[in-house]
Amino acid sequence: MIQSVFYKLKVQILVLGFLLLGQSELSAKWFAFGAIGGDYYQGDVSESALPNLRTLRLNYGLGVGYFLNFRWSLRLRYMKGAFHGSDAYFSTPSIQARGITFDNSFWDIGLHAMYHHLFKKSYKLINYGFIGIEYMNQSVTKTITGTAALVPEGSFSNTQFNAPIGIGLGRWVSAHWGVVLELAYHYNFSDYLDGTAKAGNPKANDSFIVSHLLVLYRFRAGGNPGGVFDPSKLNNVDCPKFGY
Repeated sequence: MIQSVFYKLKVQILVLGFLLLGQSELSAKWFAFGAIGGDYYQGDVSESALPNLRTLRLNYGLGVGYFLNFRWSLRLRYMKGAFHGSDAYFSTPSIQARGITFDNSFWDIGLHAMYHHLFKKSYKLINYGFIGIEYMNQSVTKTITGTAALVPEGSFSNTQFNAPIGIGLGRWVSAHWGVVLELAYHYNFSDYLDGTAKAGNPKANDSFIVSHLLVLYRFRAGGNPGGVFDPSKLNNVDCPKFGY
């Protein structure tokens, strides 16, 4: 029931956002984006906080955003990805003997508050930080070939929330188009991204890291409050313009 409601809500919000873009006054403040990258899970079936090539999985998303003013914007993002982990990747024999392997296919939708020009004001350089809240729906499959079978986990919810915090760095390549590299840490309010808690560390929740390459589209460059004045646009006859 909850999954169905959130799915309908995310579709309605995205459709509404694109419809609003047709209004000229609002379009100056709206932007859209697509993203592709990878995610890395951290939890009971992950040996290191550093990425492991065997556990990296593809992740992609899309969304819309709205500039509130020069510094702040809000964005709504839909993301789909996967997690993977295995005790076989550990160097500790006792953990290898636990015998857990899992895969998690998920989607989530999140609302982010973005603070622009985090460390430099520039009409072409994109730099920002963001925080937010995201709702996740997951599907976990797990196999056990060792001692973890002696520690029953019981049931757990496939719906949960996480809180991301991240940064983005990129460049406007034209008046409308931009590219950004983004990195975010997601604290999960559950210990069951891997379907494991009691057989691991039930006192610590899971988390994950997402890296993305974003392609941005700004619907109307002129008057965009996310831009910074470009002195090269000023000459003897033209009025000052906000560049890209």
